[in-house]
Amino acid sequence: MGLLVEYGLIVEDLYASPGYPFHDERLVKLMQAGHEVYYLRLSQMRDRACTMLERVERPGAQSGWATDELLYEVGRYVFQAMWHEDQKPALAACRAFGLVRFAHAMELLYLCLSSDLCSLRGALHEKLFWFFERVYPQPPLVKLLRAIQEADGAILADLPQRARPLYSRLSAAFGSFLKKETTWKKGHGPLPLYKILFSNFSRLDLVRSALTDNGKYTRHAPSWSANQS
Repeated sequence: MGLLVEYGLIVEDLYASPGYPFHDERLVKLMQAGHEVYYLRLSQMRDRACTMLERVERPGAQSGWATDELLYEVGRYVFQAMWHEDQKPALAACRAFGLVRFAHAMELLYLCLSSDLCSLRGALHEKLFWFFERVYPQPPLVKLLRAIQEADGAILADLPQRARPLYSRLSAAFGSFLKKETTWKKGHGPLPLYKILFSNFSRLDLVRSALTDNGKYTRHAPSWSANQS
């Protein structure tokens, strides 16, 4: 699966050129020793994390260092395992078509398959749960993390084994979704959805509008729509 990758973490944006394109705000490429390298960009959540800490603890007591520490912890123990560059096409499709539950399931399975679950269990504390309740809301993830916190070693060792067949099923379901044929332009025959998506990767919002207007999207993927998540 290619999950064992360790990314650097960005917890604050000191400067970004106006209009700089973030095709995926989770993962950005920066130059390092003459090569482009992916980094996890957590700075997009910095303001929300700081506000959350201000509200749940004594007002005015938080500093930038407290926010840094929290972002480093969620980055090192959770996002490092949960986010991966291989997910970019799938998550782009999720955003375009509102497949919220699919995105949640994929993140949870990646976490189970690529995380050191014993280290994760030892690192969990209430602020991390607050983060995934208020800053990056993901209710299924909060339930999983609380279950990991209470699990014994045997359960943790068994979790990746249980996740592997589920990951295969999720991949097969997404593959079936991408093979659905739909009409993209008037006067042209139907095309598999993957050809439409990958040839219009930088403008998926327009793809969704076009497919929704002609009624094809709503027939092909009703069970994955955002309003049912």
